[in-house]
Amino acid sequence: MKKSHRWIPSVYRGITSSVYRGNAMSSVYRGTFSSVYGPFKTSQISPPEDYIPRYTEEIAFPRYTEEVIPRYSSILGVEYTEENICSSVYRGNISSNPLSLGMCTLEKRGNLFILTLTGKNNINDEHTLSPARALSICAALAEAKSQAVDGSALITLAPGKFFCNGVDLKTITPASFAADVLHCVEHIKAVGAEMMALPMPTIAAVTGHISGSGALFAMLHDYVVMTSSKGVIYMSEMDIGMSLPDIGAALLRAKVGSASARRDLVLGTVKVRGEAAVSMGIVDRVYDSEEEVVGAAMRMGEEMGKKGWCGKAYGENRKLLYPEFCEMLGLKHQVVFPSKI
Repeated sequence: MKKSHRWIPSVYRGITSSVYRGNAMSSVYRGTFSSVYGPFKTSQISPPEDYIPRYTEEIAFPRYTEEVIPRYSSILGVEYTEENICSSVYRGNISSNPLSLGMCTLEKRGNLFILTLTGKNNINDEHTLSPARALSICAALAEAKSQAVDGSALITLAPGKFFCNGVDLKTITPASFAADVLHCVEHIKAVGAEMMALPMPTIAAVTGHISGSGALFAMLHDYVVMTSSKGVIYMSEMDIGMSLPDIGAALLRAKVGSASARRDLVLGTVKVRGEAAVSMGIVDRVYDSEEEVVGAAMRMGEEMGKKGWCGKAYGENRKLLYPEFCEMLGLKHQVVFPSKI
C-alpha cells in the first residue's frame, strides 16, 4: 500500500524558512548540537566495534593525529582521541596499495584520487552516511589532501543501486530521534568542511540513487555527472516528517540557483532523473551507462589536471563562491598569491 503524505505543518514551515530566508539559521535547528542537547560524550560518538577502520600496518600516522583529530574535535565540540576513531593506521604508497578505511577506499592513479564508498553488502549497500562512514570519508579526504600536488583531482564513486541513501536510520533510535539525527548531521558537517577545503577539483560520478543527505553529499562536489535513467535525486525530509538541517538548506541555496527547483526538490519531494537534474542545475552532465559516467568523470579529472592549477588557490576560491555555507562550516578564507608570474 502506498504511503500517504502526512506532512507536519511545523516541519513544513521549518523547511520553508531554512530554504528561502537569507539566514540559514532560521531553520528549526537553531544553534549547535551542544547548545541544544548539551556537550557530546566520547562514548556517544565512538564508531561501533565492527565499523572501526582496519589498516595494513599498526604504526603511527602523524597527519591523522596532529591535523585531522583536532579539526574533528573543533567541528563536533568533543574530545576525540586516536583510540576512539581507529585502532591502527596506514602508511605507504596508496598508488600501489589502496587505502582502506573500513567504509570507503582511497586510490591514487597519477594525479587522480579515487574515493570509493564501500560496505558489507558490496553492490547492494546503500552507502548511508553513518557517523562511522563520515569519519572514514574525512580520513580519506585528509590523506588525499596530504598527498595532493598542483593538478590533482578527486573522483568519488559508489557502485550499486545507491550512490548514497542519506542518514543511516539504523543508527537512530525512536526514543532519541532528534539527538541521533543531529549527531549524524554534525558528522556530515565534518565531511562538508573537508570537501570544501580540499585543494583540488572534485567530481561525483553518480551511478545510483541519491537521497536526503546523500544528495547533499553529491552536491558537495564541484561537478556531478550522472546516468540518464538509472538513479534519482530525492530529498526525502517531507515524506519522513522532519525539517531540513540548516547546513543542508545553506548548501541547497548555494548549489541550486533556481527557487522553483529548490521548492520542487524539498517541498514537492520530486524524484529527479538525470536530464531533468541537468535542467535544474543540479547535475552537470548525464550519460547512458554507469561505465560512461565513470569514464567521463575520469576524463574530466584528467583534463583539469593538465591545467596544473594551484591546489591551494583552487580551494580558497571555492570557499569564496559559497561564503554562507563555508562560514557555517567554520572555514575561513585565506588570500593566495602566485609564487611567480
